[in-house]
Amino acid sequence: MRRLARSFLGRAACLASLALACTAAPGPEQRRAVIAKEPSTLAPTELELEPVQPLTIGWAERRFDHPKVALVRNKAGLKLHRGGDYAGGLAGFEDALAADPDYAWARYNRACALSRLVRFDEAAEDLDRLLREDLPTFGPRLDGDEDLAGLRESAAGGRLLERREQFTAAWADALDLGVIALSYRSIEPDDEGDQRVFALYDQLRIGVYVPTTRRFVPLAPEVDDAIFAMIDRSEPEAARVLVISGKVVSGDMWVIQPFDIGVHLFDLVTPGRVVTELEHVERGHELLQEHRLAVDATIEGEQVRLIYREVQYASDNDVSVRVSGSRVQILAETEELAPTSEFIHIDGFGADLRGPDPVSADGRVTMHFVLVSSCDEEGATHEYSLARRDAATGATEQLASGDSRAGASLGPEGSIYLEVGGRIERFAPGQREAIADVPSWIHFETPGYGHDCSI
Repeated sequence: MRRLARSFLGRAACLASLALACTAAPGPEQRRAVIAKEPSTLAPTELELEPVQPLTIGWAERRFDHPKVALVRNKAGLKLHRGGDYAGGLAGFEDALAADPDYAWARYNRACALSRLVRFDEAAEDLDRLLREDLPTFGPRLDGDEDLAGLRESAAGGRLLERREQFTAAWADALDLGVIALSYRSIEPDDEGDQRVFALYDQLRIGVYVPTTRRFVPLAPEVDDAIFAMIDRSEPEAARVLVISGKVVSGDMWVIQPFDIGVHLFDLVTPGRVVTELEHVERGHELLQEHRLAVDATIEGEQVRLIYREVQYASDNDVSVRVSGSRVQILAETEELAPTSEFIHIDGFGADLRGPDPVSADGRVTMHFVLVSSCDEEGATHEYSLARRDAATGATEQLASGDSRAGASLGPEGSIYLEVGGRIERFAPGQREAIADVPSWIHFETPGYGHDCSI
């Protein structure tokens, strides 16, 4: 049944050892036109930047919304900047930051304007904060954005590039020591609107939660309309993070059906580096319109394989997922295979979703988590069970159980994180009582759909 859990796009929950999640890239108002580099005329001055402490990267808090006035001022600044009025653009970005100091894209745009105005130290100060908080999103821009060309050639830029190396080392440490987690904004269905046209969450990011600092460290850049992500570290030197984007058109307790799928594969060795990216997967939209499909994604080196699986409901309310080889899509290449008769059969009155029991990095703790979802005449029901086993004594201890959706994840140091109904509890090694000390905007499961087995 672990294969089933991986197959359903949109069920981006951390079920046992599965690390599933997602993100969002800058909108049109955040992308700037490339403008020719202006020569530097002023000598940069030294700027003392705060030393990097171990694992102090990432977000201590996350804001999902910004005041409208900040968005308007940032957009006005971008219009001036694109027209070559860098001083006017800078004023707009500073007005936006005055309205919302945590508006990352306004801060980035201000750094670009400062670089154009040969105020490299100030530009480096803004970028230092952005690299510390969201290295995968802003790190690659430091290399490729023409607005920052002058900064890169300056002394302040040289120091900033050295700082990025420190951040990258801290980012790698966080990946090893953190707990795979999600961050997203939950969306309540509109009783007066059509609940079939959107997911129950947005602004999804995948990352790690670092318990020692209580920070969330993003592992992939922002991706618009992200609905799913997963991490593959089977080959450490070629570790990848995959983000799938798309619009959700329908769903039920078994599958969320997206359309206009995009695939985004990023490097986990060089933060934010694009390995493979395709904004629109050809054939995927047609297939999803013509058939009721679940989508499976696997990472194969520098390619991503999408496998579309047709979902069929039998008269006895059982569910079958029929594997059709003719619906296999590989980026930049299409495989035409003969359809098979293989079926994945799910008892509609009790699907057992579980993965292999994960083991902590030190080998001392094994987590056993089971989520059972059922659909009958009374509607959808869920049951979960969480236990841990001590490798030294062999004793198994029941930690929690209940009759609702849940998600769980095992930290490298042996702590177990359980999310039930949006509330997260941590079971520290050797402790029976749960501790509620994880920020509310960090998650280990995604919201569920209607209790009537449909969206």
